[in-house]
Amino acid sequence: MPLLTYEDARPWARSIRQNVVQRVMPPWHIDRNVGIKEFKNSVALSDAEIATIAKWVDDGAPKGDPADMPPPRQFEDNDRWSIGQPDLIVRMPSDIVVTARAPDAWRNIAVDTGVTEDRYIQAFEVKPIKGHRVIHHAGGSLISPDGKTSFLEAYGIGKNGNTLDEGTGILIRAGS
Repeated sequence: MPLLTYEDARPWARSIRQNVVQRVMPPWHIDRNVGIKEFKNSVALSDAEIATIAKWVDDGAPKGDPADMPPPRQFEDNDRWSIGQPDLIVRMPSDIVVTARAPDAWRNIAVDTGVTEDRYIQAFEVKPIKGHRVIHHAGGSLISPDGKTSFLEAYGIGKNGNTLDEGTGILIRAGS
């Protein structure tokens, strides 16, 4: 459901309140009561933000003064690489067609990186590039010539690539 305008959001006010107060939305599946509590890329709402949303709904979800509205959100271009222009692109051997109303599909697809000598990477991104983007989740793992597997990247709607800290990287062995 779109929530770009007041008119989009208003019919959902009570549901929004419930899901925000219960910390179901926005999705952030970290238990705030266990272990690390602060994350640099957290999308979790603060207690003050949750209280503001709850009060707005409790007050009847008024529209407010249009002069106080922020400018419309500008969304990123889905065709743009979030990691910058890559110097290596590894493509699947063939397209996968996802049919309408099909069940979830879990596939393991081996793709040759084409890497002929050991090299390091500092950033990586999984990117659906053709057709209507219906991929909900995808993952990328690296399989070395010796058969060892290491997880690289998880793709999810709204999640972009990963760039490692300066001076760090992941070794890709030739033939991976």
